[in-house]
Amino acid sequence: MPELSLNGGRVWYRLGSEPLLPDRPTLVFVHGAGASSLTWLYQLRALRQSMNCVSIDLPGHGKSDECAKCASIADYAERLAEILALLGLEDVVLVGHSMGAAVAMECLAKGGSYSAGILVGAGPTIPVSRMITEALETNIETWSEMMEDLLFSPATPRRFVSKSHAASSLQAPREVIRDDFVACGAWSIADRLANIKVPCLVIGGRDDALTPSPIIEALGRTLPNAKFEIIDDAGHMVMVERHKRVNELIIEFVHRQEARKPRVRSRG
Repeated sequence: MPELSLNGGRVWYRLGSEPLLPDRPTLVFVHGAGASSLTWLYQLRALRQSMNCVSIDLPGHGKSDECAKCASIADYAERLAEILALLGLEDVVLVGHSMGAAVAMECLAKGGSYSAGILVGAGPTIPVSRMITEALETNIETWSEMMEDLLFSPATPRRFVSKSHAASSLQAPREVIRDDFVACGAWSIADRLANIKVPCLVIGGRDDALTPSPIIEALGRTLPNAKFEIIDDAGHMVMVERHKRVNELIIEFVHRQEARKPRVRSRG
């Protein structure tokens, strides 16, 4: 994994393929609370044939150093903008899951060099159950088992859950996970959704126990320029559980946005 320096620490990220090609759309993937870039492996493997894919370990997650204290979603958004600037990435599609989608929406609402957003398993707020935070504080093993049940649909085979990288990506220190949930619970963009002008694709799982599908659907209906799809037999980790359908939606959406861009005529 390549790395970069941020505030005296290291931030690691994964690339779908190298090098990044200027004639391809660039997707930047942002993981959720307590997770890492491993969350998006199914997307990186499937999309790298036609798109530049960059999956980031946010500060304090995965292999990345803490670099700077992120006590809020706005803090994470600032760090993400700094990381993209250091990487020299512009006109990117931000792809976020859960907390990562909140971070992406913060960036999109502030404006910048973003061409579109893909928001997975998120709403204009992120409800956090007290049961989850209490279990995290008292017994990490109980919390891990609880989260595995909450993250995936009952329709998803347990053998698939154990083989997927999604559960193993939840390996951030306990205090980082706790702070992530606190940041999620305090966050809302409901009164600023109109500031998100770029096209957005909203994706959710019908069986999502963490961000119920009506909340996800409300986000898709409220954003000024969005389409949404709720996928059956999928939970909060819809991009893992139903990765083929999610990848199809991403490809269709990105290609549609690329087709709408003005063509640069060559002189000759």
